[in-house]
Amino acid sequence: MVSRLHTGRVLCSYVGIAPHEWRSGRRVNKGSHSRGYGAEHLRRGLYMASVTAIRVSGELREYHLRKRAEGKPGLVVRNAVMNKVIHRVCACLRDGRRYELAYVREVA
Repeated sequence: MVSRLHTGRVLCSYVGIAPHEWRSGRRVNKGSHSRGYGAEHLRRGLYMASVTAIRVSGELREYHLRKRAEGKPGLVVRNAVMNKVIHRVCACLRDGRRYELAYVREVA
């Protein structure tokens, strides 16, 4: 499955947490939302991973606190944290390496 869903954006859409705009022609524009359907077992695991990441001190907790201070709703910020977790996992799988907090990508 990971070989087919090789980018973070594709995997976020598969899980159902990627934000999509609501549009209906040229009249209805309601902003963005998450679909909420997709691989439910993955979404549940990511939700619990985001809860843990928010509780533990680190950059995802700082991100969560910063967005909450900006006035974003809690579930919207938690969805963004789940997106960040997926993108980091996909980057590690793509590069064949472990996650490092202070990683600097080498340009070939």
